[in-house]
Amino acid sequence: MGYRIYAWLNEGKPCLRIYKDDSDTACVEWDYQLANEQSGDEGKEIQRLFRQLLLLTCEQELNQNVRLFRLSSDSLAPSFTT
Repeated sequence: MGYRIYAWLNEGKPCLRIYKDDSDTACVEWDYQLANEQSGDEGKEIQRLFRQLLLLTCEQELNQNVRLFRLSSDSLAPSFTT
């Protein structure tokens, strides 16, 4: 699975959008949001971005490594689907 990544500055503040390559679904939508530049909360804003990126990575790993189980009615053994 691929991604399209768009990054730009909006009035000097960074923005990021990540879309799945096979659809126009946005996986990550992040705009730098800091109410008061003097508050020293820049680290929290960057943590918010990294949290979203980490969750996207985990989702991708799960989608690639998880097999779905389907129980057939005539046997107790599960059958695998890909």
